[in-house]
Amino acid sequence: MTESADPRSALHLRMTDFRLRRPDGRPMFDEISADLNSGELMIVQGPNGVGKSTLLRAILGLWRQSSGRIELTLSFDDEDVSYLPQQGQLQFFLPLTLGEVVELGEGESRHTQEILKPDMWDVQWDSASGGERQKALLTRLFRSSSRLFLLDEPFNHLDHESTQALWSEILASLGRGASVLLVAHGEEHRIPVSLRENFPVKVIRLRGRNLNDTSLQIVEASRE
Repeated sequence: MTESADPRSALHLRMTDFRLRRPDGRPMFDEISADLNSGELMIVQGPNGVGKSTLLRAILGLWRQSSGRIELTLSFDDEDVSYLPQQGQLQFFLPLTLGEVVELGEGESRHTQEILKPDMWDVQWDSASGGERQKALLTRLFRSSSRLFLLDEPFNHLDHESTQALWSEILASLGRGASVLLVAHGEEHRIPVSLRENFPVKVIRLRGRNLNDTSLQIVEASRE
């Protein structure tokens, strides 16, 4: 992975002839090439085990078993990138309330619509449900001024109201020039009309090589 020396430059993520490999050397999917620029939404889809979550980790530089190139014109040192892993990777205990989790490490936060409602802030993290924890983590994440959001299954455990609030935060982030790359199942069919009409939407569908049907499809919504 290469990173620009100037973190103020326009965001650009490019994957060129990129392929992930398992620890035993077997490829997860065929080579892909795709671009994500400022103010764009990209959705990564595919069956379990194809490498969707691992692709996010590779973008973060946490998975080195790959070929091809990933170029990112952002600096991780300047907190320009925010990452939400799946909750299955977050099985830990904290002697904190959900509100305290939201405010961890907070400096000057952006105004958000608070995916986690104020009446839930006093709930203890250790006794909170999966949905409540997810809302707290998402609220904390979108309070940041990050320019790239990497979200792994962010809609998991969310009710309808929280799902709509999350779409609102994604829309607001795109509006200020940030970019969002998320792993999800079927959410491209529920993208708000206002988002589709005003911002490019790209969909990558990965199919595992063991299915003998590996392909890449990118769909970009036109602005009207």
